[in-house]
Amino acid sequence: MKGMKQGVYIMKLSSQTQSKLDSKTDLIIIPILSTKGLDKLSLFDNSSKKLVNELIKSKALSAKKGSEYSIYIQANQRLTRCMFFGMEKKKGAPGYIEYRELSGSITQAAIQNKSKCVQVIASECQWADLEANQLGQCIAEGMQMGAYEFTEFKTEKSKKANITINWVVSQLKPSSLAAFQKGSKTGQVVGDAVNEARDLANRPANILNPESFEAYAKKTFKGSNIKVTVISAAKAQKMGMNALLGVGKGSQYPSRLLCLEYQGKTKAPICLVGKGVTFDSGGISIKPSKGMSSMKADMSGAAAVFGAMLGLSKLKPKDSVLGLIPVAENMPSSTALKPGDIITAMNGKSIEILNTDAEGRLILADAICYAVSKKARCIIDVATLTGACLVALGEMATAILTNEQAMVDEMKNVAEFSGERVWQLPLYEEYLDYLKSDYADIANCSEGRYGGTCSAAKFLEQFTDDIAWLHMDIASMMSNNSSKQHHIKGMSGVGVQNLIGFVLNAKVPKKS
Repeated sequence: MKGMKQGVYIMKLSSQTQSKLDSKTDLIIIPILSTKGLDKLSLFDNSSKKLVNELIKSKALSAKKGSEYSIYIQANQRLTRCMFFGMEKKKGAPGYIEYRELSGSITQAAIQNKSKCVQVIASECQWADLEANQLGQCIAEGMQMGAYEFTEFKTEKSKKANITINWVVSQLKPSSLAAFQKGSKTGQVVGDAVNEARDLANRPANILNPESFEAYAKKTFKGSNIKVTVISAAKAQKMGMNALLGVGKGSQYPSRLLCLEYQGKTKAPICLVGKGVTFDSGGISIKPSKGMSSMKADMSGAAAVFGAMLGLSKLKPKDSVLGLIPVAENMPSSTALKPGDIITAMNGKSIEILNTDAEGRLILADAICYAVSKKARCIIDVATLTGACLVALGEMATAILTNEQAMVDEMKNVAEFSGERVWQLPLYEEYLDYLKSDYADIANCSEGRYGGTCSAAKFLEQFTDDIAWLHMDIASMMSNNSSKQHHIKGMSGVGVQNLIGFVLNAKVPKKS
């Protein structure tokens, strides 16, 4: 199996009664919940203490969350940069999300400072209410994700030396040290998995197409505990997957279904389904040219499932997991699907095509049907499905909809830790009225303006049978417009943390 990407950092954790610096330290980080007593740290010489005191009095140095301030202090017989990161919230103490954000910021600062040895001065009392295992995980995730950059096609690649980030924690119990270190190993795997998804979504469509995606999956998981099988276009046709095949009719690359299987201790698998449209022109219902280049990432759902399966292969959950990635390219041509066409999905439902740009739900429909045929324990699908999701939620959260409330409740719990925010939207029966067809069992979309995210999910529900199912519309979170903390400009890799967290921690419900 292809090895996981290595970050630019080596994280260490140690306990000290006094703030002693490593002789190689070239950047000092001090997270602060309060400025009280900050000017008395043994780390500072008298002139530095005086400077810090003056900065506190002038309120230039603040503990407010998100604030940053840098000074230079005399350390290791040279001037060394010292950065303060505010962690104080308006309500409550910092949680896992804040420490993940902090660690991403630290990594970004280390890279910008061209540091090789960073020392973080902290105290266990700063996170007294947090579990050391989970804290180690979120800090490692933040560092790994914060170090990401996509340089695959740059002729001049930035040269990054390994950065040692040493967390020196006072009053640290031995049990906490061991738990923190264990959690950090999990966090590095999860961070790597997110970065893998980012790589896939950032790749252009002339490099990543249905054919090359298949080859990449086989290469990546070769020799691993993930079994890769492919349902080819010919086999898909025999199985009645005309919705999946229809989307790719205009492309030179036939559609296919990638199956990534991890065998755990349970017979019925948790099924993760990711929309894999490697480029979405809209087909005959072609999109406007502005912003169309971002449609190389209309396979971000597939990237999330791929990244999650890569991470789970290392973490070895007790539950069996089946990752399904329906892959297609939606292009206009004389052979492409046309508005007015009627196709039949794997479960026998006929679908009238009103708009060929509502293609993601078509390939997901057949993949969900396949998951049902494999007697999945539950199904989670992930897709950049609707622009309406952006209208509803902005770039703030993933929309989730379900036929089983217990799945939403579990996913919300997972998101509270991961920081990948989710927001439940309704799935009223009346949304089916938006999908009525005069000629087929169902239309692939509504031609009206209302409830686009909800009606798209309602369409998918028609293929879930009686299996507990959760839909995640990640269109609103597909990309980052700038780099901040562990969020890096470009495709975000959203969904990976929540999928891994759900499989590892959730009590998977059965349909009630």
